[in-house]
Amino acid sequence: MRYLNGVAAFALAALLSPSVARAEIVYPVTWDGVCDCPPTTAPPVVNPPVVNPPIVTPPVTPPPVVTPPVNFPSNARFTTPNFNYVQASHGTALAGGRFAIVVNQSLGDSVALNTGEGYVPTNANVSILSGQMLEGSTAQLIQFAPGGTITITEGTTILLQGQITGLTLEQSLVGYDYTMTFTATGGEMKNQFGSQGAAFGLIYNVDVVGNDVLTGGFTAQSKGDITRFATDNTPGPAVPEPATLALVAMGLGGIVARSRRRFA
Repeated sequence: MRYLNGVAAFALAALLSPSVARAEIVYPVTWDGVCDCPPTTAPPVVNPPVVNPPIVTPPVTPPPVVTPPVNFPSNARFTTPNFNYVQASHGTALAGGRFAIVVNQSLGDSVALNTGEGYVPTNANVSILSGQMLEGSTAQLIQFAPGGTITITEGTTILLQGQITGLTLEQSLVGYDYTMTFTATGGEMKNQFGSQGAAFGLIYNVDVVGNDVLTGGFTAQSKGDITRFATDNTPGPAVPEPATLALVAMGLGGIVARSRRRFA
């Protein structure tokens, strides 16, 4: 009986002291998996700009311009008007990749003109300047691009102006043979030459500059003709063709050996 009274007293004390009860009662903690946290916003994905590598195009190297040696038509014949010149000075040269002939009578050069009645001395001066030397040229065969000029003057009068359409130097026993075609573009004799202008001659007494004629060039003398060629049957006096120019007529018999030594 005394024991029961003790239990009842303890239970009564527990009811009257909530703090004690709370301190001893442990409530279980449960979580339903749902979070009331504020929503999390992921930062936007920023992709760096795509920079394409620059397109590198290799340079286009055009093939070298190759012009065949000047060849006249098989049925061509050379006719008047014809200027025949002989240089006493070294007025023929190859320099800087360009070929030039300057006939200047004040230096002792001479020019004669044949208009169909034989050659008559004239006070004309001649200037020929080629286009640029073409790649592929050799010391034996030198070719030049079209575009050079030819001019013949007499005092203040322009007798002939023309544009070179082809020019070739071919090595010979005495130096070089040259062959040229041109189209007349002005001067008092423009219509007489038209598009069938031609020039040819011999280059001799050649002095090569340096060890390579293509890079160093040369100075020389020359003799030649500036004429026109025809391919029809129109009658007219003929002038000597390049292949018929004789060394004896030019007094060049002793020059052959000298030129051989210079090109050796």
